[in-house]
Amino acid sequence: MQDRAFRELDNQLKLTARVVAVPAALACLALAFDARDPLAWGMLLGLAVGLLNAFSLSLRVKHVAYLDRQRARGYMAQGLVMRLALAAVVVFFAGRYLEVNVFWLGAGILLVPVITTLSAAYGALLRSREEAYFYEGRGKEVKSR
Repeated sequence: MQDRAFRELDNQLKLTARVVAVPAALACLALAFDARDPLAWGMLLGLAVGLLNAFSLSLRVKHVAYLDRQRARGYMAQGLVMRLALAAVVVFFAGRYLEVNVFWLGAGILLVPVITTLSAAYGALLRSREEAYFYEGRGKEVKSR
């Protein structure tokens, strides 16, 4: 059961990374035209931090399956603090010392969980429709000819 759940988590992370590659490629294209574009640098840095946070969360979820309840809560709380601190530090230093648009940086950071949530919801919708199709009896096997 856990192996299947871990495979689904890995597949979700891979799908998120592939979808995030599109806005990252667009930001790189904008940087090819103007290497000092603060909007593109903000989006690119935000997407990188968002993907790093998603990867970190994935590793923590895999590890928490083997811990008891009390240690798991502390482990996940520690991970939340670390991920939020990473985002806060990046936003602070990028806004203060780099010529990066902080709003686009925030948009890039938030885009990764939005993509993950929407793709997971879409996958759950497809699975529920498929299961409903078979539970209602419409999915009876057809005899091979």
